[in-house]
Amino acid sequence: MSTPRTKAISPPQEAFCLLIVAGHNQSDAYRKAYDCTRMKAKTINEKASRMMALGKIKARVAELIRPVIATAQMSREQWLEQIARVAMFDPRKMFDAKGYPIGILELGENEAAALAGFECYEDFAGKGEERKASGYTKKFRLVDRLRALELYGKGMAYYAERQEHTGKDGGPIKLETTLTAEEAYVRMVRGN
Repeated sequence: MSTPRTKAISPPQEAFCLLIVAGHNQSDAYRKAYDCTRMKAKTINEKASRMMALGKIKARVAELIRPVIATAQMSREQWLEQIARVAMFDPRKMFDAKGYPIGILELGENEAAALAGFECYEDFAGKGEERKASGYTKKFRLVDRLRALELYGKGMAYYAERQEHTGKDGGPIKLETTLTAEEAYVRMVRGN
């Protein structure tokens, strides 16, 4: 990567930062950036931790990872946009006024995105030498719209996945509340 360096860091420190951004843990990044042949694992771990705690190293890692995060975010937006296209397609727009299929190149963005497959067969009438072409059979295979809506809802965080929780030893959660007669009466009157 040829990005400008933050403050003054040494070439091994730059290598350490690049390795961290590439997905290595601190100790592995330190081992690859420095000569650690005579160091114990504990020493490498401590030095790597101290290195990562330096302000200029933190700043450089943040600087290097910023475009990676921006790219990942853009990919998520594109993913949601594509799912929205599939979820919002109108199958009526795939046919003309007489009910004949429109050519693939003439389909709208949403309809083209919803097309999972297309097959075309030439039909024949008659047998042997009397056999003549009589038309075409066209089959459209569409993506699962319900699944696209589900993925879109998850991507937009419209609903959360249900999580089951258990009590002691995997059993049900037991809720026990002991109220005095007076407390029960007050709750009943208030409606809570």
